[in-house]
Amino acid sequence: MTTRRLAILVLAAPESDVDLARSKIAIDRLIDPSIDAERTLAQLDAMASQVRSMVPASASKHDVVVALQTYLYVAGPWNGGQPFRYDLDDPYGKIVKNKLLATYLATRRGNCVSMPLLFIVLGQKLGLDVTAAEAPEHVFVKFRDEQGRLFNIEATSGGFKADAGYEKDLPMSPQALASGIRMDLAQLSPEYVTELAAHHVGGRLKVAPEHTSDAVLGLMKKPSIANFDVFAEQYKEASKAAGKPKQFLVPYFIAGHPGSGLPEMIDLGAWRRPFAVQ
Repeated sequence: MTTRRLAILVLAAPESDVDLARSKIAIDRLIDPSIDAERTLAQLDAMASQVRSMVPASASKHDVVVALQTYLYVAGPWNGGQPFRYDLDDPYGKIVKNKLLATYLATRRGNCVSMPLLFIVLGQKLGLDVTAAEAPEHVFVKFRDEQGRLFNIEATSGGFKADAGYEKDLPMSPQALASGIRMDLAQLSPEYVTELAAHHVGGRLKVAPEHTSDAVLGLMKKPSIANFDVFAEQYKEASKAAGKPKQFLVPYFIAGHPGSGLPEMIDLGAWRRPFAVQ
């Protein structure tokens, strides 16, 4: 199978079926075919094994995160005294080669694309529930512990960081937030929804459930419409608690997506909620 064909299959696969390390390398090889995929994968496996050896078998997920942070960002025998650092010469990865995982592993100088990606790849190999989260001009890591609590990990520095810290440091204006958020990610953190409703919405908040048919949403690789109902209730209660009971959601829907026939459109047209619909 060609590298290009593999990359296409990776991009089309459901997220749960994707091996992030192999996927990233397959895509990187479209840019640099000289990358040795098996060698890079073996290096990643060896790194994960080293981190695993730094914690007891009974360690909590949080302990494993701390061990991974130490392994990557603190100079020591585990990394030959050469920790991974933020590349101040190209912090946004504007030089395409610097976004490649193999480049980051070789130079140990990364950016806000390569650094969180390596953390997530190794975290997944260690059994951690980690994923990427986006902010304006930035990517960071979300970690969920055994109790379901969410934590932000700033992979360019290696530490934990609160939501308020990102709102302060990045250009996340009320207008930017009102232009739309990821409901499925937002509802995972009640504290975020509370903060959002209380301090960052000027009356209305745009969200994109996209459709009411779960079959069509599946083709879009979007969560069920029930996801919108859950978030809407959370947001309603948070707005009331903040003394802003008149705040409302503006859901967006797509009418002509492939897979949406007449029955689905009738259901969408009949869908009624106390929201302005666009």
